[in-house]
Parts: sequence; structure tokens; C-alpha cells
Amino acid sequence: MVIIVLVLVSVVIIENTDNRGFLWRDKVCQNKKPRVFLKNRCSFYLILRGIIGFSKSIKLIEKAVMIKTLESITVEPKVPATRCVIWLHGLGDSGAGFAPVVPMLGLPIDHSIRFIFPHAPEQAVTINQGYVMRSWYDIKSMDINDRADMTGVLESEITVRALIEQQIDLGIAPKNIVLAGFSQGGVMSLFTGLRFEEKLAGIMGLSCYLPTPGALPEQLSVANKETLILQQHGLQDEVVPVSLGTSANDLLKSAGYNVQWKTYAMPHSVLPEQLADIGQWLLSRLA
Repeated sequence: MVIIVLVLVSVVIIENTDNRGFLWRDKVCQNKKPRVFLKNRCSFYLILRGIIGFSKSIKLIEKAVMIKTLESITVEPKVPATRCVIWLHGLGDSGAGFAPVVPMLGLPIDHSIRFIFPHAPEQAVTINQGYVMRSWYDIKSMDINDRADMTGVLESEITVRALIEQQIDLGIAPKNIVLAGFSQGGVMSLFTGLRFEEKLAGIMGLSCYLPTPGALPEQLSVANKETLILQQHGLQDEVVPVSLGTSANDLLKSAGYNVQWKTYAMPHSVLPEQLADIGQWLLSRLA
């Protein structure tokens, strides 16, 4: 259904483009005799604008292309996969940064968990002097009140949701999928997981924060109100201070979410002890 809608949207935009490559204005639907598209192209066009907005429809197509070309590293179990962990990396890293941790989780040899480590798209990052690197969204400053570019967060949410839906299409139920992430990837796992409409097995946010300062994201999903959330943070973290993690934890707990919080004597990184704890948590969620 999503693919069909995207194709229709792309055709409408292409059909509504003049020979100079510019999109036609609203007056295209004021023409008394428009060319026929699905019998009433203009009605479709206006309905589309009313539902998601014309500019958002363009973004949707751009993200569809990105989803199609988004590369990832997949670690398959020795038996057919019935469970899945989607693990998002941090700023400037790639899926290759966390793929090697799977053997360190202490999982039984016959586990059936597929691990997916996607690579974020490359983009300029303001806080790094505009240097182009893999990033789920632009980081505008160190000020938590103006840190995450919410337009980028929302765009990457579409990509992450598509990754979940791809696994559902492959036969893995949402209740058997854990959405995880470290740092910037943890921000995306919390944000996306809290808003996802189907119940997930768990949400894991490592050394991260909420992108909406001082508040939970809007449009929270009732389906994941009871989903167990794992938060872990380093006490010596200078990149994402532990105070940002505790602030997110306080917001989640005050809203009634089931959150497990633990700190480690480490900087902005992960430890073998921590990975062992994560392995046990994953087994409890994906048993």
C-alpha cells in the first residue's frame, strides 16, 4: 500500500511539472479542463496536499529513494530468524561500528535473532563545521534546547520505520522486534519507538537524549506505552552528558513508561560488561 501511494505521488508530481522542471502552482487545479489523471487529477492533488502537504509529499519521495538505497549490515543467526534487532549507530559512525558486538552479547548459539546495522545517510553537520558525515539528523549546537534538527529527525524516522516494516514484511512480528541505538542512533530509537503504532518487543537507547528538549515527543503511540525501555549511560560521558540521559529517563518515568536505567563508569562508549547486560536484556525481550 505504501509503495502504491508513493508511486502515485511521484506520478502526480512528475505530471505537474512544466518543461523547465518547476512544479506547477495551485492554479493547475483551477483549469476548467485539466488533463485526466485517475479521472480527476486535481482532486487527487488537493487531497494529497490536504493530508500531508505538498512539500511533505516531495520529502516522502526523497526518503523513499533513500530507503531503497540505504545500506546495512545484517548478521543472521544460525537458524531461521524469528526475532530482530535494528541497531542504529551514532554520529559519524556506520553500521560497521556495532556489527562486531553481536558475539560479545553472550547469546546462545541457537538463538534466532537477526541483527540489522543500517548506515545513516551522509549529510553536512553544523556542529562539525559543516563536515559531511553519516548522520541521522543535523546537530545544530551543543545547547540541548537547540541541538537536534527536528526536520532531520522526522525524515529519519520515516527511514527507521521503513526498516521495521521491511522486517514485518519478511514475517517477523513487531512484538519480536527491538529498536536500539547508540548516541544519535539512540535518539532515533527512542523517538521512533515511542511513536510507532504497533507494539515492539523493546526500545533501547544508549548514551542518548530525547530530541524534544524538556518534553516527550508528540503523537506518542498507545501501543508502546507498556513496552520495556532500556537506557544506559556513561558517568564520564563528555559528548552526551549523563544529565541529558537522566532528564529523558525522568520524563519517561513521569509519563508512566516502564524504563530500566543503568550507568557505567565509562565515557561516550560501550563496555564488555555493558554488552553482556544488553545480551541478557535482549534475551528477556525476545524469548
